[in-house]
Amino acid sequence: MKENNSGKTIKYEEFKTLLTFNETIINVIAGDFLFNGETSLVVQTFKNNIYPTYLCYHVNDKLVCAQPISLYGEATAFDVNGDNYIDLISLNSKKTTSVWLNKGDKSFEESHEYIFPTYDATFPITMADINGDCRSDLLFVVNNKGNHEIQIYTSQTTKDSGDYKVLNYSLSRTVKINGTIDNILVNDFDRDGNIDLLWSMKNIIHIQYNKQKTVCKSFVKSDSSCRSQNEMCVADEDYQFEDGNSIEYILPNGIELVIENGLSFISMGDYNIDSYPDLLVLVQNTTKTHYMMLLKNDNGKTITEEESEKETIKQTSLGAMSGVFFDGDNKGMLDLFFNIKDESNGTSIRKVKAISNNLKPDALFVKIVGLNGVCVSSCGSGYQTISPKPYGSNYFGGMFKLALTNTDGNNVGLASVQISQTTHGSIQFPYSHIGLGRISNYIQVVEFGSNMNVSVIHQQFQSIIPNSQLVVIPHPPLKSSKWSIELYFLDLNLMFWIAISMTIALIILGIIMLVLFIRDKKKEAESHFLNMK
Repeated sequence: MKENNSGKTIKYEEFKTLLTFNETIINVIAGDFLFNGETSLVVQTFKNNIYPTYLCYHVNDKLVCAQPISLYGEATAFDVNGDNYIDLISLNSKKTTSVWLNKGDKSFEESHEYIFPTYDATFPITMADINGDCRSDLLFVVNNKGNHEIQIYTSQTTKDSGDYKVLNYSLSRTVKINGTIDNILVNDFDRDGNIDLLWSMKNIIHIQYNKQKTVCKSFVKSDSSCRSQNEMCVADEDYQFEDGNSIEYILPNGIELVIENGLSFISMGDYNIDSYPDLLVLVQNTTKTHYMMLLKNDNGKTITEEESEKETIKQTSLGAMSGVFFDGDNKGMLDLFFNIKDESNGTSIRKVKAISNNLKPDALFVKIVGLNGVCVSSCGSGYQTISPKPYGSNYFGGMFKLALTNTDGNNVGLASVQISQTTHGSIQFPYSHIGLGRISNYIQVVEFGSNMNVSVIHQQFQSIIPNSQLVVIPHPPLKSSKWSIELYFLDLNLMFWIAISMTIALIILGIIMLVLFIRDKKKEAESHFLNMK
């Protein structure tokens, strides 16, 4: 891959074969399934209408796999019972929904404790906080007499013993859709601190806004109609997805969404970091030629095609099978990557093409990753210091809520979910990349929420410097007040010049104060001399 701005070539190491299977691999999920600080894999294959599902882990620098369990659909990875061991949700032999609890001993066991709807397996199960309590809920696409509906199951905690809780799930809302959809996604599309819904159907991309309490414009003067700084993770059970509170984008004539296995392909990312997530959509023209369209989110009010780079994106992505936003050079700006199927020479060749994002908007961003809660430092007697740190992996369905002050002096909220889907070829960041737009100062508040079965499942961090990467370490699970963060600056050159500017400013202020001090002393001496006369 060549970068447009510098022309340098980035080389990648040759792929290494880690595992081989006799069956076709359908899905691979990377995560700390053993809660030991190491990344393990859940690998799903397909054979005779069954999805053999393997848990593969490290033994002496090699990957070995436990005996597979038989599932009847792709598996969603989510900590259902909140014990920090990642569980699986899928279909059982009766084609109803079951949960396979992670026992922590390299095995999964089917549980009948949780009752979820029989969902349409064409679609992924989605994890996101819908009611505002910073704990991810579960969204299922259900086929009801030929029409789709989205059923939202929120979690409730009941007292068990001590600080630990028991998690139960119940149907909270049903979003009815007039017709059938071909994709579902979630994000905060209107910069109000609440997670909204997106679905596509019949060449229409529809965003349904989540109406509930927003962040108070001022934390000094707040009331019950909005979220104060201490109430950013308090559930609003009156949330609504109302008709009319939505926007749509209709594809132009002669262009249609590419549908593969019942799903369209839509990727999300804030390429201009204006705090309104944009879309990268796989489409085809009348000759069935595939390419990508970049759709711009205009302040959550309309969706339009990005015209300035329209032709460049189309020509670069001809023959695309998929496309994603990705920060290829780790500078905070999202580039465009395309998976191309090239059949021009009579043979089918897969290529990866990229368009470097050279925009330099007057806006800021932050990259945040929430870890799964393993200990990453000294953990008391009996533990050995491990180098490098055993960070574990990212938290499936982790929630971030931000409060920041815009240039008008008012607070605004942002919300983001980390890894909301793990099936059907969903390609998502392993972290949250959040455009901030133009803000007047630091990020006032960053709140991280988990699905742990403890009394307090979220923690707030204040005065975070933007244009940085924040790592949230939710350890120990029982004491969220002791959760820690690590802050990394992505643009060290920028920080160098900021430091120089601040130093110069301090010197100038010091000189001014010294001059004023000398003048004041001089006048005081003159006044004292006159009084003596």
